[in-house]
Amino acid sequence: MASFSWEQRIQRVETLFQRYEFARDVLSFTREVLRFQQEVYRRIEQKLGAEVFAFQTSVRQLLSDRWGIFVWEGNERPLRGDFLDVHLPAFFPLFDAYLDLIRRVGPPTLAAVADQLRTDLTAEEARQVLQAYWRHEALPTGLAETEEESTQLQAVLAFLAKPFLQPYAEFLADRYPDKEWLDEVVAEGTPGGLCPLCQSRPQLSVLRPEAQGTKRSLLCALCGIEWRFKRICCPACGEERFWNLAYYKTQEFPHVRVEACLRCRRYLKGIDLSVDGRAVPLVDEIAALPLDLWAAEQGFQKIELNLVGG
Repeated sequence: MASFSWEQRIQRVETLFQRYEFARDVLSFTREVLRFQQEVYRRIEQKLGAEVFAFQTSVRQLLSDRWGIFVWEGNERPLRGDFLDVHLPAFFPLFDAYLDLIRRVGPPTLAAVADQLRTDLTAEEARQVLQAYWRHEALPTGLAETEEESTQLQAVLAFLAKPFLQPYAEFLADRYPDKEWLDEVVAEGTPGGLCPLCQSRPQLSVLRPEAQGTKRSLLCALCGIEWRFKRICCPACGEERFWNLAYYKTQEFPHVRVEACLRCRRYLKGIDLSVDGRAVPLVDEIAALPLDLWAAEQGFQKIELNLVGG
């Protein structure tokens, strides 16, 4: 379901590395993480393959007359919380290598945290962190000594868990068996601002040419699917009054804009493919880090941080 392959993402990093000298540090880090994620995806593909959805976790999960077509209650998401419990052993052995990568190429603050976790976090605790993030639950913070440290540690653990789980979530989205349902929800969109497949928040919005204008979709921060979304609407709070929705652009990034809500003070960046059809949204969003710095100075909070914390 991903709109851009791993190779396209990595190649776009190389292109923008030459274009934006000021962004080379974050793009170098992004390139290393993307390469690692590609390897995680390949490992999952080798270990799980076509059988990724061929297990029973409840009587109603799989219909007996049609393999792979899910039935779920209104409060249950299609990518169930117990999927990871079954699949994690296939790629969890790569987690230590992931922390080593962050220690080696990550920003100093993040590298220091990864170094501490590599030493202090047991394998079982690491699994609990990943499983809690997958279920959208509070992350365990046994290493923290104060409430403030606990809050900070939760944010850091979530920041680290997401890139490791993204290839797995994308793999599930690529092989989701009920393609008819998924294609329909992607094309028609959903009323809320959360991913219809995994219930994660959007990383960014994408504008694509359509007729005489553009259509807007949101790109999931975890599984990478895109689903159509209203042009005039805040994904965070649902605000639709145009006077409360603002858009900011600069000449330096003509195809990237800040989409901000004056009501809830949340924002995300939009990538306009009608302006630059060669853009790869996930990568171009990272390269436009100065727009995040500007938005923070204006008192806006990002809906979902990207790979480099912007």
